[in-house]
Amino acid sequence: AWRWNLDYVVDPLGNATSYYWGKETNYYTQGLKTGENGKPYTRGGYLKRIEYGLREGAAHGTPPAARIVFDTAERCMGKLTDCSAGALTDANAADWPDVPWDRNCKADSKCPGQNSPTFWTRKQLTKITTQVRSGAT
Repeated sequence: AWRWNLDYVVDPLGNATSYYWGKETNYYTQGLKTGENGKPYTRGGYLKRIEYGLREGAAHGTPPAARIVFDTAERCMGKLTDCSAGALTDANAADWPDVPWDRNCKADSKCPGQNSPTFWTRKQLTKITTQVRSGAT
């Protein structure tokens, strides 16, 4: 399972449920090695979808009988017209008011003061869609 989240559950009758996650990466100074680039770790994640009505051993590659899809967006709440994932910078971090951007460290860079992993997300849940398969589609 990814970090502590479930990815596959089977009940005593062989019915299976699959969970699919999005992953967010950050970097930190491992072992106080300030002369080295930060080490990657998974700082956050979010549920993307759940698939039901599967059977043990045949869950992947088989269309599910039902599915729940979770839509997410950036936690941008400011005046920006571009709230895409790549738009967040040090200069506009205030438009993500509940994201601890001071704990962010970029890839291929030193991470002064980032001596341990921190866990947070830039995503917010925007929509939940339930779907039921009809026939073969």
